Amino acid sequence: MPDLRDRDVQNIRQKIRTGGDRFIESKKLVSFIDKIVKDKKAEDVVVLDMRRASDLCDYFFICSANSTRQAKAIADALQGTLEKKKVKSWHVEGYKEALWIVVDYISVVVHIFYNETRSFYRLERLWGDVPCVDVSKFKKQRKCKKISSKKAFPT
Repeated sequence: MPDLRDRDVQNIRQKIRTGGDRFIESKKLVSFIDKIVKDKKAEDVVVLDMRRASDLCDYFFICSANSTRQAKAIADALQGTLEKKKVKSWHVEGYKEALWIVVDYISVVVHIFYNETRSFYRLERLWGDVPCVDVSKFKKQRKCKKISSKKAFPT
């Protein structure tokens, strides 16, 4: 059996994730996702670097929507735009209720939350030891900011 280096294994995993036809690096995929969700007015975007914490994916991409209709619009735009680039999602969960939509691209898992649902589950706090990534610079890592419950529950 040939000796596979880490990079070779990553390349093989990535080709499997994108169906083999289209190779797309995880960082590039995160950049595409960032642009798409921001075009649909997603809020409180946070990207968690999961590479050291989990073998399941490289990044969690987390964002919020002000309504379930907006959450569905973000998910639809995300899938439609990436499918045009021949990058298909592996699985989608929660679309019908649209309180927490998960779009799994294997290397990047996108979490689209309705604001109140995000405040309840606090996914960033659950993965508090995982570094956040600044998508615009992508090399710079920062500490995750805490999402206040006041934003999700205006008085």
